Amino acid sequence: MKSSLAYFAAILILAVPLVKQQTSTPSATSEATQSPAPIPLAEEHHHHLVFENSYVRVYYVEIPPHDATLLHTHSLPYISFPPTGAGDASAPPAAGPSRFTGFRANYTLGGFSHIVTNSSDRTMRNVAVELLRPQGTVHNLCDFALKDEPAGCEALSTIGTPVQSIPSFETDEILVERWTVTATQTGSEIREDHDILLGAAIGISSIVNAANTSSPELWIKGGLLWIPAGHVVMVTADSRGGQFATISFKDSSPLPTRE
Repeated sequence: MKSSLAYFAAILILAVPLVKQQTSTPSATSEATQSPAPIPLAEEHHHHLVFENSYVRVYYVEIPPHDATLLHTHSLPYISFPPTGAGDASAPPAAGPSRFTGFRANYTLGGFSHIVTNSSDRTMRNVAVELLRPQGTVHNLCDFALKDEPAGCEALSTIGTPVQSIPSFETDEILVERWTVTATQTGSEIREDHDILLGAAIGISSIVNAANTSSPELWIKGGLLWIPAGHVVMVTADSRGGQFATISFKDSSPLPTRE
């Protein structure tokens, strides 16, 4: 009798770890099913690649009402612009004095995954400018790209009335500026010695090159404009004035010093 009890006790002791192993397997499988791996940004179907060169990839983002993106990864830092131009219903309003007060070019560090949900009744639109080159250190200037860093805002620089630039923030690779243009009947000249990407143009009636042509081949969906180093553009605001933002790429080839 004692040998029989010992025999059954040994079977129970051996069975316990086997039962635990079997019950843990379905749980692990369930968690894997509920948490899919994030996909690369380029594979997320709400993000449409509209421009690419050696400095940036520009994605035009559209999320329909009550829809959401798939879980996707931002491996690189990027800057968000509000889209402007025809069909961009989510662009800031182009009327009233408050249209100059709310704009910021938002800088986001990479290395994270997320889902963006649109719970509204309107299509959500955005322009994401992915920065392909190492950015190094980020410095706040007149805006806070990094919340925990001090600002280094200097006096406004005037580049020939009626255009003023406000330095927003910079990295080792780029300088981001906000520009305001007062109401004028003639174009205001802007010339950069480095490649720039212009975006978020609100209240701007025209942007043309020095030859007085609009250079449509340089325009990017979402109201962005790529301007190579040395190109001169003429900016004219509407009757209430306007604004835009630029990203200057510091290691693009500068022009020779003008005498």
